[in-house]
Amino acid sequence: MIYGTIDQARARMQADGERLIGAAIELYARAREGVETIEGLQVIGDESVLDHPSVLARDPLKLVIDLAGAHADGFAVDRALRARGVQVEGVDRRMIIPHITVGDDAGRVDAFIPILRAAVDEHRGSAFAATERVSAEAAVGRVAAEFAVPYPPGIPALAPGEVIGAELWERLREEAALGARISYASDASLGSFKVVAG
Repeated sequence: MIYGTIDQARARMQADGERLIGAAIELYARAREGVETIEGLQVIGDESVLDHPSVLARDPLKLVIDLAGAHADGFAVDRALRARGVQVEGVDRRMIIPHITVGDDAGRVDAFIPILRAAVDEHRGSAFAATERVSAEAAVGRVAAEFAVPYPPGIPALAPGEVIGAELWERLREEAALGARISYASDASLGSFKVVAG
């Protein structure tokens, strides 16, 4: 039965795949527009990732939603979505990733937006302190107000609230200069960094 289902899906894509994927990509655009009407949410699209040397391509059907502007925890939002009958493909503290499929339609996408809004509003927070952006040289010794997560391995090297040590900061900047992806930092080159003001 499983192999039969796979073969049926393959045959459908062979016969009508271009139209189905094209329609799904149009739904992605519709979903992105809806998500970005929710205060504090931003969708990470081609313009944010494809210019980095470590990225070859991006799945055009994965809706990578950054929750940082809403100060909402991704795991809490995920639980709230599940309670409302919505399961996303991926989640971490800062992101949730719904996946548009060829089985979705405009009605389903439109129904998702108010559900997402309610889940985010349920867990919306506020910034822990006033922040400012400083040059790389001025960041050492200051308290971080954003994450710096080098990939690989994808483990936070710096998190909000930590004091930025000189040795760690130098290593992170070296990695960034060599082309490593420093995720979640608002300036991926680490030429500047957000710190707690004052």
